[in-house]
Amino acid sequence: MNDKRKKVCVSIPCYNEEGNVVPLCEAIIKEFAEKLPDYDYIIQFIDNCSQDTTQQKILELCRKYPFVRAIFNAKNYKGNSALHGLLQSEGDCTIYLSADFQDPIEMIPELLHKWEEGYLIVAAIKKSSKEKKLMYAVRSWYYKIMHKWSKVDFIEQFCNFGVYDKEFLDIIRELKNPNYSIRGNVAEYGYNICYVEYEQQERRSGKSNYNVWKLLNLAITNFIDYTDVLLRGATILGGFFSVVFAITAVVFFVKKLLNWSGYPMGIAPILIGIFFVGSLNMFLLGIIGEYVLAVRKKVTDSPLVIERVRINFEDKDNEK
Repeated sequence: MNDKRKKVCVSIPCYNEEGNVVPLCEAIIKEFAEKLPDYDYIIQFIDNCSQDTTQQKILELCRKYPFVRAIFNAKNYKGNSALHGLLQSEGDCTIYLSADFQDPIEMIPELLHKWEEGYLIVAAIKKSSKEKKLMYAVRSWYYKIMHKWSKVDFIEQFCNFGVYDKEFLDIIRELKNPNYSIRGNVAEYGYNICYVEYEQQERRSGKSNYNVWKLLNLAITNFIDYTDVLLRGATILGGFFSVVFAITAVVFFVKKLLNWSGYPMGIAPILIGIFFVGSLNMFLLGIIGEYVLAVRKKVTDSPLVIERVRINFEDKDNEK
């Protein structure tokens, strides 16, 4: 192999993508053969314990093409799998690509061209999407909130699609407990970033595994990890009402002293105070609990995933 040829790894996380993995792999091979012949490349699938025939199809691709390799997780690890795939990649840079054809493969040459200009990260930004308009609008609203309130420079409409230089991935590999959110790590540790706009395509086959609950859980996790606004708000709100309740208590106490027999305290203000303060405490404790959960995840020294098997990796000791 010519030493001047650069090596690219295309990392593809997947779960129940039996209708997509084969045509996606063939499309990537065709793209490199026709438009990027000067690159060496690896296509790497990381399967998050699919329940359909995705793994069998990936196995067939690995047998057919020696440059196609795979990691099969021992169980489903939700969002951790995508980051783990990036960190197990090799080469001069890695392209993150979704398995459902929503990330346009024909953009790979443009992304690599930008990377060749010296950028550490080439982030593909959605300028529009063929997904449902309501979902796109909600996502846009959420990204704007994250961009405004996050402690780091959170990138709007960035869904992990892009090129990551080895130098950046080495930074993440050295972290003891990186956040499983790829876009979060880019916002927090990325620099020298180039932005390229694209239109997100429709899913080619199958159904998205991210339902409303999973998307909401992901949104809350990222918001807690990268913003302090709720915790600050809870402190301010708690401080404000503690002053209000203290003043109210003093007023009632003074009025009672001045007119002990003619000023009954009454059950209504007592019940109102108890229920209002109780509901406020529960709300604030919920916010604090979310931050405690985020801290627990950070300090827990656990692997992103547990691998069941590796296929076509050069290090034979890693194959199980």
